[in-house]
Amino acid sequence: MVVCLLSLTVSTRGILLSAKLFGKLNRGAYLIHVGRGDHLVADDLHAALDDGVLGDALLGVFACEPPPSDDPLWLHEKVIVTPHIAAISTSETVAEQIVANVRSLRTGDALNNLVQRDRGY
Repeated sequence: MVVCLLSLTVSTRGILLSAKLFGKLNRGAYLIHVGRGDHLVADDLHAALDDGVLGDALLGVFACEPPPSDDPLWLHEKVIVTPHIAAISTSETVAEQIVANVRSLRTGDALNNLVQRDRGY
């Protein structure tokens, strides 16, 4: 089984879920890809599934979001497509996070969930 949770940064951009990787796996391996769509070579995945190199795949991300309605992976019998969501957020939860960060900002404390531009996300 291969699970890809990678963000797409300068240091991960060359990491590809492709025929080269799929060929190194045990025949019938499973792919879970919920990182970033650009890591996946969709044509290679399709071929690996059709040839039995991969047994199944669960995909939560695509290079084009959402994938076009004619994308063959939508209907592939060995593919499960899920929405790309990290968590379900409610208005109350989001409001609590914003209020906590405003309070931290006012008191000079560290903020939560900062963007780390030097890491690419």
